[in-house]
Amino acid sequence: MKRIAESSGELAWWQSSAWRRDCELREGSDLLATLRWQSAFQAAALAESADGAWKFKLEGFLFRQWVRIEVEGSEESAIFQAQPSLNGILEYGDGRAFYWDSNFWLTKWIWSNEQELECMRVQRSLTLKAEGGVTIDSTFLARPEIPLLTLLGWYVIMLLTDIRPG
Repeated sequence: MKRIAESSGELAWWQSSAWRRDCELREGSDLLATLRWQSAFQAAALAESADGAWKFKLEGFLFRQWVRIEVEGSEESAIFQAQPSLNGILEYGDGRAFYWDSNFWLTKWIWSNEQELECMRVQRSLTLKAEGGVTIDSTFLARPEIPLLTLLGWYVIMLLTDIRPG
């Protein structure tokens, strides 16, 4: 796999199979990351890239939901506190925070940092398969948080749009 920091920052998410929710992040023919669901009926997934691996799990109920994020092979963790629309805030244990906001139509999302600078823009295509584009601001491309933001953002979009096999 190619590291996200080694990319141009113009990436695409593709559903790897019409029969599963699993997705791949690509730059042209280069594979950068995968998002694999543990089961078709659970909101738990494994996200992997050359930069690391994370486990995502949606927890809570209705208006009080969050995504627990575990870093594979580490004690480090983070929490994404979700609003009912699944906009929200990613909070690291050391106090760093990133904000996830969408447009009204739920077709475009933005990750921004604490200074309200846009780090990344994600746009989901309005198709039956899970497809979308990712544009990472070049000033943030090499930041260590970018791989997690890229994968977590798509995980949240998949939860929100409830893409299921057909």
